[in-house]
Amino acid sequence: MNKTTKCTLNACFILCILSIGYGERTKDKMYERITGARGCYRRLNATHQIGCSSERDGSTGVIFYAETTEKLDFILHNGTAPPYIPVMPVKILTADVIRKLIDSGIVSGLVVHANNDTLDYFTHDYQCPNPLSSLDGTCKRESLWNPHGTALLFTDIPFPIFYLEEEEEVWKIRDCFKKFNDFDYDAQADRPLCSLELKSFMYATTDTPTCKR
Repeated sequence: MNKTTKCTLNACFILCILSIGYGERTKDKMYERITGARGCYRRLNATHQIGCSSERDGSTGVIFYAETTEKLDFILHNGTAPPYIPVMPVKILTADVIRKLIDSGIVSGLVVHANNDTLDYFTHDYQCPNPLSSLDGTCKRESLWNPHGTALLFTDIPFPIFYLEEEEEVWKIRDCFKKFNDFDYDAQADRPLCSLELKSFMYATTDTPTCKR
């Protein structure tokens, strides 16, 4: 092997190492793993699927931190760079909010985090047991078993939901939102934005031959 060939091979080898090294460092600067999150899951009832799941390769969306329902309404009506993944405290999680997010068509996921506020009540179950199969008139307003029931546990939600308990991770997300997203909303689509990718893909309903494999 002559000196020219040897030098060329060495140069190629060094370039390969440099490209791999820089690729890893760039990835580490662009992406940061969020730990301590627990995801919603798919379930089946007697007639259809309920619960939630991400897309097969994960669901990605621009972060919007909403401390109140008013701020959430702002991005749902004024967002210019969808899809969004709202991040909000559990105190504003209600069935009405979930329905609002679904109907907006611009939400690809949701992150709910713990907060120091004491909740007066929260339940994801029905107001009465088995209301869809009970006799008519057995679930009356004056005799509800679970007056504050939201039935969220039995709702088919078309995007992933994660619960985040680690305060440090919440601040990490909020800080990224403040630095890159929380200004000049009219021009959001024209600049790089801080986003989240949620992965919790699950199958639910499918055909009988697939289920029997």
